[in-house]
Amino acid sequence: MRQLPAWLLVAVPALILWTIWINTLIGSNFLNNASTKLHGNFLHITDLHPDPNYKTNATARSSCHKMDNVRIQKKPAHMKVGTSGAWGAPATICDTPIQLVDATFDWLAANWADKLDFIIWTGDNSRHDSDEKKPRKLKEIMDLNRMIADKFLTAFSATKHLHPRRNKKAPKLIPIVPSLGNNDVYPSNIVEQGPNSILDTYMDIWSAFIPKSQLSTFRLGGYYVTEVIPKRLIVVSLNTLYFFESNTAVKGCRATDEPGTVEMSWLNQVLHKAQKKGMKAYLTGHVAPSKKRYTQSCWNKYGRIANKYHDTILGHLYGHANMDHFYFVRSKGGKTKSPFAQTTNTEENDNHETIVEEESNAVESSLSSEEETHTEENDEDGKVEANVYDINRYVHRLLDHYKEVPLITREMAYQYSVINVNPSVIPTFFPALRIYQYNTTEIINLNAINASKGKNGDYDEVHKNTFLSPIGFVQYFVNLTKANENPDQIPEYEVEYTTKGDYHMTDLTIDSWLRLARRIAKDGLKGSLWKKFRNHLMVGSRDVLKSRMECAEGRDCTRVKGPGDYLASLGGY
Repeated sequence: MRQLPAWLLVAVPALILWTIWINTLIGSNFLNNASTKLHGNFLHITDLHPDPNYKTNATARSSCHKMDNVRIQKKPAHMKVGTSGAWGAPATICDTPIQLVDATFDWLAANWADKLDFIIWTGDNSRHDSDEKKPRKLKEIMDLNRMIADKFLTAFSATKHLHPRRNKKAPKLIPIVPSLGNNDVYPSNIVEQGPNSILDTYMDIWSAFIPKSQLSTFRLGGYYVTEVIPKRLIVVSLNTLYFFESNTAVKGCRATDEPGTVEMSWLNQVLHKAQKKGMKAYLTGHVAPSKKRYTQSCWNKYGRIANKYHDTILGHLYGHANMDHFYFVRSKGGKTKSPFAQTTNTEENDNHETIVEEESNAVESSLSSEEETHTEENDEDGKVEANVYDINRYVHRLLDHYKEVPLITREMAYQYSVINVNPSVIPTFFPALRIYQYNTTEIINLNAINASKGKNGDYDEVHKNTFLSPIGFVQYFVNLTKANENPDQIPEYEVEYTTKGDYHMTDLTIDSWLRLARRIAKDGLKGSLWKKFRNHLMVGSRDVLKSRMECAEGRDCTRVKGPGDYLASLGGY
């Protein structure tokens, strides 16, 4: 037998090893550019609500604008008790002092500017319209949004002296994905079908963030998609105001020419393309999907799309409600039985109908008393999310929702999607933000990617911790009780909790969220896990909220901060 040349014996194994190495680089955290290394972190921040009129030692009743009492719109009594501190007034109707906004971005720039892969920023960057003596105007809304956009550009520019908006030679930013909030438009909640002047203005303000290929889409509807990790991961920024019950300029997602229907059709196409390419996606926006907040038709379509692309969507990340919580959307194939699933089947071309139901006691639909009913009037100034007259009832309904989660089976897990609602920077409770971690270490071979194109992923890929899977988050907050006692000292964000350390979650797959819900339900009202979760839901400010409620009820006002409890700080005026 003829012996192979020596050079061939060396070259063939080397070629095989080289091919494996290339596949590894493409599938690992080097992606298509060997110089691009993933950090495995991304930021979700929402509802900053800066208020240039905020004053220290002003009354909560005046929206923290004045020392005297003024007439304001109807609010829970506890939200009009007390006075403002230099860094904010938690559990009141007041918005965010500018210096707290500055402190937030200074902290992010100092600690995370070079450690994030992308940023999800889900809207509401202007103050609420809660002070009748200082009504908002369109120019103020846009000025505040431009201010916040510039703060992102400055904080996350690699070279501080080269501002990306002002210098074309500035280094490229990490992907930042903003979305439109209900208080980012005028009047609040109302945005018409594009093109219009509102969307044109945001196209300019967010010009550094929206991909050029998406500008025409954004101009027509205020939504777009960003490829945050090339050929691997997209973040979809939805204009949830087209789905929002309080937006009277549109009519849901029934008629084919309605902007909500058009947006749902676009979302279906975006996810279909991502699925065919073996890519993953996050769905993001301001108002979380809910049968209470969304029109019935939009709510159903969202649930059906969430189920249809269950193998592609890594998470649903939203803001607006200020409370830190999660809940489930359940959707399953079969005959339409739910009264909430009476929708047409236009753009999706599904081959089956679906039942789409948020469990009957889900938190977003649980506020059933007359004064807690969601109406356009209640949402007029945009802070209806904090108008909870009975916090205990609210969180107990959430517990009931978790009690309805069944034993986890492979079939059952596919019927559920988890909605994560991020806490806010505005001190409805204490200011908070999240840093998510995701898997960058597990390698996907090119052959596996190609084989999955156009097919649903298998159970292990969807429900287990694989490449790009979210594995946890760290929630950071500012304890305003402590911060306001030291008005001249800039507060630092500190760890409130972690999903791994406090909830013992090994990852953030749907299976893990279902297990957490069942553990919370099993623990019950008197259990330590439930107490911990309830405290996190109010971002550590439960005692502050409780003291305001007691004072409003005429029981005990000794624990409510007054002007003498805070040292006046010039920075607050």
